[in-house]
Order: sequence, then structure tokens, then C-alpha cells
Amino acid sequence: MAVILHVDLDAFFASCEKRRNSDLEESPVVVCVYSGRGKDSGAVSAADYQARDYGIHAGMPISEARELAEEAGEDIAFLGADKDYYSQVSEEVMDAVQEEVKDIEAASIDEAYGLVEEGYDEARGTAERIKDNVEEMELTSSVGIGPNKLIAKMASDRNKPDGLTVVEPDEVEEFLEGMDVEELHGIGPKTGEELDDMGIETVEELREARRQELVEKFGEKKGLSLHQKARGEGSKNLEKQEQEQLSRLTTLEENTRDLEDINPVLEQLSKEVMDRVEERGWRYSTVTVLFVTTDLDTRTRSTTFKTASGSRQRFQNTAEELAEQFLKEDPKVVVRRFGVRASGFDKSGQKSLGEF
Repeated sequence: MAVILHVDLDAFFASCEKRRNSDLEESPVVVCVYSGRGKDSGAVSAADYQARDYGIHAGMPISEARELAEEAGEDIAFLGADKDYYSQVSEEVMDAVQEEVKDIEAASIDEAYGLVEEGYDEARGTAERIKDNVEEMELTSSVGIGPNKLIAKMASDRNKPDGLTVVEPDEVEEFLEGMDVEELHGIGPKTGEELDDMGIETVEELREARRQELVEKFGEKKGLSLHQKARGEGSKNLEKQEQEQLSRLTTLEENTRDLEDINPVLEQLSKEVMDRVEERGWRYSTVTVLFVTTDLDTRTRSTTFKTASGSRQRFQNTAEELAEQFLKEDPKVVVRRFGVRASGFDKSGQKSLGEF
């Protein structure tokens, strides 16, 4: 039985800031997009759960958020958004998700759907491994498991933060029971108001509404969608992105900068990446090594070849050279997590003359 899981990183932007600055660990954090007209001009991009307790939320004007902070008498950290850093961390997380599920759909920088074909027990185990991997990155995630994308997405929201919620097919109606219509994923305030005008406030009332009545009010496409949502029906199809890279990352047993400690790990990770490359019948042209340092900074080093290859030995040797080069460049750096990546794929299946 195919099962959908939805991985949602908790308060992602704020959590990224806490991850790289331990001084913020106990502080409420608000991430802002400044307009350039002063420290109070712009909007809140994200707020962690502590800041949300004071009424601060995404989309709020920064000036209003600062007023709430002053009223609370709380020392809340207001930080500018660092999208490049968040993208780096997101990439690291998506790699970890891809290690556990073959097919994924990255829904946003901090959300992904995954397909598990072996049923609910396997999906739960997969979700627990993903959560453990994310925790190793000093982040938390909430995962929802359900028969389709709609229920999986809503399940991941049910027990935030750091939750795991499983909704099997015969539990869908109970899961939706008592919800207001605006709690259904994809129904916004405007649609909620229009449904309210029809005397529909709860999911149960929407489920009991005549389909034709909804079609007449909202049009065929939206009307049918509302009818299906109220029954917990949703898509199982993932919008799979073409994989442009294959990676493996792991947390080292001990922080180190010693190649004798890193190289055995590098050898194993290289083997696992090349297993996946060969399984797809591809050849790579770019080799990358990834380092997460003890200050949780993510750094990479890469080499790109003129012709693609399927050579395992070249991949491993190149990765070893890049790792050695990186450690020589910075004699003070200490590595916490390490990974390797293959990219720049030739997917034609044709070997080069050198490989023959």
C-alpha cells in the first residue's frame, strides 16, 4: 500500500539562526525582511514558537512585532533573513530525506513530500529515521503520514513542533472531525467567508453540502476540489523533480580534522553514492565534498571534469583530494558532519571512450 509522508521543518528560518549561534538558543527569534528604510521598516518573514507566544507571526510589520516585544518586556532577537544560508541547510535536509525515500517532491524550502510503497509500518520507521537525521543537524521536523498529500500535510501540522502523526485510511473521517473549514489545507480566509455565507462553517457541514451547490458557487474545478477535501480525498502523485545531484552525509563519531578519521567515512559514503549513480545508469562529471564545521557552518569543495565518468575510484580519489585540500586551507577548522556528492550527470547511458 503506497503511503505519503510530509516533512515540515519547524520554524525553519529561526531554527537555522539558532543552529549557527548558540547564544540564541534560549531567546525568542524573529527573522525579518527589511525594506532598507530603517530597523522598523519591512515585514516579519518567520518567528520561532517562543516569539509566536507573544503574538508575533510571519507577514506582520516589523514595527508591530517590535511593539509586541516591548509590551512583553522580552529580549527578542530581530535578525535579517539570510536566504543563502537557509538554502544551504535546506539542501542538506533534502539530501537526508532522499536517503530514506526514493521519490520526493520538494514543496518549498522547508517542506517535502515522500512516497513510501511498503505501507504504514514502513512509513513510520522512515519518518522516525528522517526525524533523527534532522535532529543530528540541530533542527527539528514534524512529519505527517497519510493516504494522500492532503492528509499527510494536515497531519504534519497536528502536533508541532517535533511531532509525528499517522492517519490511516479508516481514521481520516475522525481526523477531520470538528475542524473548521479554514483548517483544511488550501482553504483561505476568502473562501472561508464565502462558505460561511452558505451556512458552512465546519468540515462536516462541507462534507454534507451538495456537490452541485458547490460547483454553482465556486465553479467546477474549485467546487469539486472543496467536495473532495471535505472527504479527505487528495492526490497521491508527487511532482518529482529531476534529480540533479546524489549525496550522502553523516555525523562523525567525534569532531575531527584528521584525514585518518575522515577517509574511512569518505570511502563508505562514496560507495553509497556510486551505488545510487550506477543503479540509475548515470555518469557524473562533478565531485563535491561537504563539511559542516563545529560552528555549524556548511562549506563545500568541488571539481568538475570535462567528460562524465562512472568510475568509482576516480570519484573516491577526487573526494579524498578535495578533503585534504580543504583541511590544508584552514588549519583551525574542525569537522562535525561530512558528506560527498555526485552531480553534473550524463543520463544518456552511453560510456565514454576512456571507460571502454
